[in-house]
Amino acid sequence: MCLPKSLHYKHIWLPILLAGLLLGFVEVLQVEQRVTFEPFGLSSNITQVDSELIRDYVEWHERMLNADCASHKIVVFQCYAGIGDCLMSLETNFLYALETGRMLFIDWAFWEVGIKAPYNIHWDWKRAQELGMVCPERLEADQLEKVIGVGMIAIKKLRIAPKDLFSPSVAVQEAMSPILAQFKDTKVLGVQIRTAFKEKTALPFLSPNDHLHFVPCMSQFLDSQGKEKWGVFFTGDSQKLVDEVMEQAKKMSSPLWTIASEKGTIGHAFYENKEEGVLLRSFSDFFLLAQCDAIIHTKWSLFAEKAISFGEIEPEKVRWIEDSQCGKPGHRTCYPYGSYGK
Repeated sequence: MCLPKSLHYKHIWLPILLAGLLLGFVEVLQVEQRVTFEPFGLSSNITQVDSELIRDYVEWHERMLNADCASHKIVVFQCYAGIGDCLMSLETNFLYALETGRMLFIDWAFWEVGIKAPYNIHWDWKRAQELGMVCPERLEADQLEKVIGVGMIAIKKLRIAPKDLFSPSVAVQEAMSPILAQFKDTKVLGVQIRTAFKEKTALPFLSPNDHLHFVPCMSQFLDSQGKEKWGVFFTGDSQKLVDEVMEQAKKMSSPLWTIASEKGTIGHAFYENKEEGVLLRSFSDFFLLAQCDAIIHTKWSLFAEKAISFGEIEPEKVRWIEDSQCGKPGHRTCYPYGSYGK
């Protein structure tokens, strides 16, 4: 349709002018929403970090993402070890970020496979860079700290319950379901066999045939529990040894014991291992151990010790097996209180 020139201006150019004014208004709002970076304010009398404080920190962290990235003060945690080591160090780095008022980011491939971030915090370092939330190339040395591997930072006073900081991912919960379904009406004993036999850079956790001590220890513990029914879940980093221990346990079985038909991860998930399936099963085993009512584990295994801490398992329900050659050259230090936890 051919319209008079005056109507072109009235019906076509006016909406364009209004749209331009609206865009300008939005830009002004975006500028006004920019914030000035301010360190997180932590009260001096706080010693225990709870879920409310974590939520306050996450809200502050998300606000500071809108500040000029060159003004950020941040700490980046880089995971270069096993799952237990990394989860322990993640806690420490979070507490360090709280104490120093910094924004915490984690540089850990596939962390989302195993854990959920608290309150959906944007702490993935690589993704934050891709989205332009941070600009490490513009930060001075005193603004950016990177913690390599499992470096432990001295924390002055703060303590935290691991459950408040991270939880199992949806994929991990689904992977755990078949094993948990076997133990609906029983308590659960987790047995973790850590050897490091295939790891050239690690001292062995056990010597040959030390795995044979797990079942006598298991039998001794379960016999001490009276008439309670128990399920037993096995995991470890050697398929051969886990199978041997499971067969040994079945021969000594009791009407009060149920041996899980599925065993846990075969293979320790090092940071070099980028196979998502292996990591998923390793995280699943970690959280399965954490849900156990009691644990028998290999001494010095941070995987098991962190699971015990996460699950808040009572000390009297923990036993361990130690390297029979401990203290000798090429072996780990002996634990001063013997081979079985009390």
